[in-house]
Amino acid sequence: MSILRPLTWIALTIVTVALALPACEGDDEGAGSLCDPGSNIFCRCPGGEPGTKACLEDGESFDECVVGPSEPCPDRPSSSTSGVGGSQLVCEPGTSVYCTCDDSADGSKTCDHEGSGFGPCICSGGVGGGGGGTAGGECCNVHETPGCGTTEIETCVCAQDSYCCDTEWDATCVAEVTQFGCGTCDATGTKPLFAPCIAGTECQSGMCPMGYCTITGCTGYADCGGMSVGECVQLDGQPTCAPSCTVQNDCTTYGCGGTVCSECGFSPEVEIGWPVTVCADWGSSLALPPDGTSCSDDVKCTLGHEGKERICHLVQTVCASGCHVHADCPGALICDDANEPGACW
Repeated sequence: MSILRPLTWIALTIVTVALALPACEGDDEGAGSLCDPGSNIFCRCPGGEPGTKACLEDGESFDECVVGPSEPCPDRPSSSTSGVGGSQLVCEPGTSVYCTCDDSADGSKTCDHEGSGFGPCICSGGVGGGGGGTAGGECCNVHETPGCGTTEIETCVCAQDSYCCDTEWDATCVAEVTQFGCGTCDATGTKPLFAPCIAGTECQSGMCPMGYCTITGCTGYADCGGMSVGECVQLDGQPTCAPSCTVQNDCTTYGCGGTVCSECGFSPEVEIGWPVTVCADWGSSLALPPDGTSCSDDVKCTLGHEGKERICHLVQTVCASGCHVHADCPGALICDDANEPGACW
């Protein structure tokens, strides 16, 4: 016993000292860690808004997703003009965007006077009929007085939106001239923002570069239909409105024009720089959610594209390189799923 006691004490002392010593620089410090402590990665709020989350000190977990330095979800930071009463604009008043009617026919809906949301989807040949012809004059111009001076058009619009005849003839009223079938204010075309198209002559904006009507020169998402409708991103060197998407199937309605196809991909939003997902002609520059992006399934990381060697890590629940099934691998490669994640070979 007199021999064992000193040996036991020595062993405990060695263990204690070893635990107290810092790791040597040559060790694989952080090997297998999920993230670098203090780094920020992309995430999405419960409502779908993009944000960032910070890697915690353990390198294996993250802080809550935020959309600004001190702004938690679901609020989204924006420099967009405030709406009535100082509330944040959801959409630009008067902006018309594409929508699908109950019978799958094409339609459009218009942002209300306060910029707080969109009205109902108005279908072709719906409210107001198809008459009215070209409106022209004051009915196609914004002014602070009610009505527009052309009785037929004024009556047609105000039957659906009394604000235009009771308060003022604003941008929403101008848009409703065409939307309600009361007349036409744009000789270029009648299709609203993000409506599927083949040529620019079909669109109110005169632009159809990627299978949908769009505009350039936007400054933020409010110019592009608002949250979850469209985003303002850089395309071909200029800020352009593009429809939001979450999977590739959201973009198939726009089809392909020759070699130009709209695909769902990642891009920084012009106004605040957050990564967003929109339909556009990305070509070889198509970007997918980066490593470390929060996910619940593989589609969150591939956006519906096959063969991209991108998956949602089953344990860490973040996007990563790898595979789960053969379809995740490019070309004729197959997936070796013995580990998580698997590898294409």
